[in-house]
Amino acid sequence: MTYRVSWTEDLTFKGSTPEGLDITMDASSEFGGNGRGPRPVELLLLGLGGCTGMDVMSILKKKRADVKSLDIEIESERSTEHPKIFTKIEVKYIFGGNDLKESDINRAVELSTEKYCVVGSMLKKACSIEYTWKIK
Repeated sequence: MTYRVSWTEDLTFKGSTPEGLDITMDASSEFGGNGRGPRPVELLLLGLGGCTGMDVMSILKKKRADVKSLDIEIESERSTEHPKIFTKIEVKYIFGGNDLKESDINRAVELSTEKYCVVGSMLKKACSIEYTWKIK
């Protein structure tokens, strides 16, 4: 499979998947961009949230959990020296629903973070990732 990234103008690029799905990436105006899309490094964090979120929801659906909402907040710290890699990532899941079992949620998060989420597995080789969750 081939993924393509094409320059459009200034510091704006269009990323395309093999299925033809597109996303615009851009730098902030501070660095010569126009702010037309997320920065590539931001996409890493969004990818982490999406990856683990899909795992968790898939597992909880199989457990017939009545999840009504799931928000995932991701905080990060980066080094001050270039290439300014992530040094720490914190992922917080916030669940809403009816009669959610803590044991089901804990297991779903555990399976995602330790077995299934490819993005998290790659990122944890570079920095620490902490996962927490709560039911609102």
